Amino acid sequence: MVDAITTKDSHLASFPATLFTLDEGHEKLAQTIGSLARKEAQAHGLTLLKIDIRPAWSHESDEQTGIVIDVEVKATAPERFSYWDAVCERLHQLEASLSPEEQRFLNDDIALIVSRS
Repeated sequence: MVDAITTKDSHLASFPATLFTLDEGHEKLAQTIGSLARKEAQAHGLTLLKIDIRPAWSHESDEQTGIVIDVEVKATAPERFSYWDAVCERLHQLEASLSPEEQRFLNDDIALIVSRS
């Protein structure tokens, strides 16, 4: 089970690391999402292999401010989709408690990717 969430500064040499600086509120939101992902994996009996937070590739976000929360679980295809659906439901519940700025960041700038191994 994953104990830490990895924040990657850059995945491309031409992508300046300074573009991936999250302010304290957004960093806290990203960490909260990682924590939700961890709890849902436990609830579904899945092994969580990694959680990476990284800048979005150009095909993942229209804005250079977008981030990707990349979650890898050990699961079958149906388990992965069930897990992804549960995490999305938890994010929907979380959204109601956020400030308008955090809601915008969650909806417009964060992409959640769930892969399986």
